[in-house]
Amino acid sequence: MTEVEPISYESTTSPEVIVPKYDAILVHGYWMSEHPSGLALRSRLAARAAALAYDEGRGARKIVVDLGFQWGPEYPSTGLLIAGELQEKYGVPPESIIFREESYSTGGEVKTFVELAEENGWNNLLDIAFSNHYLTIPDIYREYDIQARVTFRSVEDILREKDIHRINRTYKKRRLLNPGVPIHERLYEESDEERTVSFEHNNTAGLIENLSGSRYGIAYRFYEKAKWARMHIPGFSYDSLERKNKAKRLKLGKGKEFPVPIDVYKL
Repeated sequence: MTEVEPISYESTTSPEVIVPKYDAILVHGYWMSEHPSGLALRSRLAARAAALAYDEGRGARKIVVDLGFQWGPEYPSTGLLIAGELQEKYGVPPESIIFREESYSTGGEVKTFVELAEENGWNNLLDIAFSNHYLTIPDIYREYDIQARVTFRSVEDILREKDIHRINRTYKKRRLLNPGVPIHERLYEESDEERTVSFEHNNTAGLIENLSGSRYGIAYRFYEKAKWARMHIPGFSYDSLERKNKAKRLKLGKGKEFPVPIDVYKL
């Protein structure tokens, strides 16, 4: 796997008024790590996808992130770290980020988003999460009776589509001075003729494929399937799960997220 590169935005001088496609984006957070950002790979990739979807305000007016203290109150909240990643690494202005530290489950994130949509009159929303996460997320929106239109887009699809670096290189054509000789004896000189080569590179596409097909990806699929099964037990309560998760996180603090690794913590 390769490191995630910073996003390079193309500058624009268009005087046209920007009309964002979405009123707001909810970016789901994942795990923390010893990485300098404090975030494990899934959280960092989700933040990157949200920044690309935000697209300097052309994609959405606001980005919402709400996650509490996964490692306990002695460490920064996951929500704070993701908001910092959006602002400091990807240049999302702070006034475009609505940041909370209250949720300890996907249900908590969605509930916050639904409440904010009602308070602000948002009608067109975008939910960004990893594709396997959508096994459970749509059911949560139905539980909270969302009135606005919600579009679901996976982190993987956004990064494959939008995380493209276009590179143009110009070079001068070389002229062969002594044709007919072996390759290792040929001599060249630059001519005045210039040629341009253009190509596209997507740094994170390969990273996404490697993560999805790795042991982390396989374990994460089982993790989401286990959550789905739990959510369909009679009497299951999203609010109860939120309270239990919060009490556990604040009491236990830093520790294993799952019996087997489901995220990359050191990349």
